[in-house]
Amino acid sequence: MDRQKLPFDPRKFDFGGSFVHRSLFQKMAVYYSTEKIIEITTQYGGNASNTGNTEVQVALLTYRIECLSAHLRQFKKDHSTRRSLLSMVAQRKGLLSYYAKKDIYKYRALIEKLGLRK
Repeated sequence: MDRQKLPFDPRKFDFGGSFVHRSLFQKMAVYYSTEKIIEITTQYGGNASNTGNTEVQVALLTYRIECLSAHLRQFKKDHSTRRSLLSMVAQRKGLLSYYAKKDIYKYRALIEKLGLRK
């Protein structure tokens, strides 16, 4: 099957005759960088390859939730991001409830370290 050529350059978008270059869209937030993931995993999991640990997963979700919350403060009508934020909060809540059942003392230490409860 032959691919059809698009009538426009996909890296540029046509808005009323004026082109907007993709560099305009590069201002979007980058939530995870490799350095940030390594920093969080070493802080909460011990070493950089321990990404499956519950503490690390909760910490990564917390960081991403904070980034999305800051994004939504600026763009109040971004409903798709709001929906993904709510799903991340639910995922973090499930991980935290599992961790509370597993070891309540480590759970309380993690909550205090992340600053989730007031």
